[in-house]
Amino acid sequence: MNNAGRPADRRGPGRGYVPQGNERGEGSVTMNRFQTAILLAAMAAWPACRAWADDLPTPAASEFDYDAPGGPSEHFEEITPPVSSMGDIGGALQPIPQGEQLWEYEPAVTESTGTWLRRGYWYVESDAVVLNRYWDRNAFVLASDLSSGGLQDLQLDRSKPGAEGNVRLTLGRFLFRDTTNRDHTMEFTGFGGGEWTQSNRITSDVPNALFVRDDIDLNNPSFDGASTMQTKYDSRLTMFELNYRVHDRMGRDQMVLTPNGDWVRRANSGLTRNFLVGLRYIDLTENLAWSAQDIATQTTSADSGLYNIRTSNDVIGPQVGGGITYESDRFSVELFGKGGVMLNDAKGVSRMTYANAQGLDDFYTNNREGVLTYVFQTGFIGRWHMRPNLSLRGGYEMLFLVNMAAAPDQIKFDPDFSRVATSNNPFYQGLTLGMEYFW
Repeated sequence: MNNAGRPADRRGPGRGYVPQGNERGEGSVTMNRFQTAILLAAMAAWPACRAWADDLPTPAASEFDYDAPGGPSEHFEEITPPVSSMGDIGGALQPIPQGEQLWEYEPAVTESTGTWLRRGYWYVESDAVVLNRYWDRNAFVLASDLSSGGLQDLQLDRSKPGAEGNVRLTLGRFLFRDTTNRDHTMEFTGFGGGEWTQSNRITSDVPNALFVRDDIDLNNPSFDGASTMQTKYDSRLTMFELNYRVHDRMGRDQMVLTPNGDWVRRANSGLTRNFLVGLRYIDLTENLAWSAQDIATQTTSADSGLYNIRTSNDVIGPQVGGGITYESDRFSVELFGKGGVMLNDAKGVSRMTYANAQGLDDFYTNNREGVLTYVFQTGFIGRWHMRPNLSLRGGYEMLFLVNMAAAPDQIKFDPDFSRVATSNNPFYQGLTLGMEYFW
C-alpha cells in the first residue's frame, strides 16, 4: 500500500514522536552552537563592566550602615574573641576590685541583728542575791516568864533576821550550735556567802520564873527555874550546780521598709525557749545555842546550862528545768523554773552541859537519817543589753526546800532521842541584781 493510501503515522511530531535518522543529530548541533555564542559574548563584555563599576562614587554612610568604610564602628566596641580552652578562662575573667558591689544600690543598713547577742566561747554571770528566809509558819516559843502572866516569851522568829545578801557566780562554756539554731552549753554555778542570824534574850521579873514549854522538854530535866535565857540561831545555805543547757537563738533578721523608703536590717523579736538537765548539791547548815543562868527548882539547880545543837543537810540529786524568754535587740525578759527530787543526808548533833549542877546531867547525841527531799526554784529575770556581749540583769526569785532538818526542831532534852527531825520546809524569796559577759 502506498504512502497516499496509509493513514497518518501516529508516531509523528505529536505525542510519542521519536525523531528518526537525521532529525536527531541536527537538533543537538544547533543547541551547542547557541550556548557557545552566549559564553563568548559575556567574556567580551566583562572588562567594560568592571571599568564602569570602578568609576561609581562611594555611597554616603548612614546611621544604619554599621559596615560603612572609613574606620571602625561608632556604635559597638570591638568584641573579644571567645576563649578556646578552659585554660584561657583565668585570663579572660578579671577579679572584682575589693569594696566594689555587683549591684547599683547600697546594701540595707544593719539597725540591729540577733547574731550580735550571746557570741563567744565562754560566759560569766554574776549576781548579788538578797533573800528573805521563812522556816516556820509561826513564831517558835521556847520558854515563858510565868511571873509576867505569859506576856513575856523567849522565841525564835520565823522570818528573822530578814533579808540577807548572797553571791551567785556562773561560768559557762559554749559547746556547739545545732541545725535548729540552738546553742548547747555546759555551765557551773556556785551560790552562798549569806548567813541568817537572830539573837534573843529574856530575864524574868522575879528570880527563877522562866520555864521551858512542856511540849519541848517533855517533862525531862531542863532549864526550868532559870532567871535569864538567851538564844543565838544562825543558818547558812550553799549550793552548787552543774547543768547542760540548750537555748534557742533569735530567728532570722527582718528586712524592714522605713517610712522614708529605706530598707533596714532589724532583729526578729519574739519568744525563745531553753531547757536544762543537771546535778545540784545543797548544803543547809544550822546552829542553835540556847543558854540559861541561875537555874533552880525544888529538885535541880545549876549555875548555868548550855544546849548546843548543830544540823546539816547534804542534798544531792538530778534536776531539770526550763524557761521561756521574750527577746529583742535591746532587752529580754525570762520566766524560768527548775527542780528535782533529791536525796538528803540529814545529820543532827546535840550537846547539853551544865555548870555546878545538881540533879542535872550532861548528854550528847549524834543522829543521822536519809530522806528524799524536793527542791524547786522559780523566778523571772530582765536583761538590758548595754553591748552585744555585756548585759545588766535583775529579777525576782523563790526557792522552796522540802524535808529539811532545822536546828530548832531537834530540841528534846532527851538523851535517848535517836532520830533527826526532817519535817522543816524553808522558803526563800528575794531580789537579784547582776551582769552577764561573753567572750
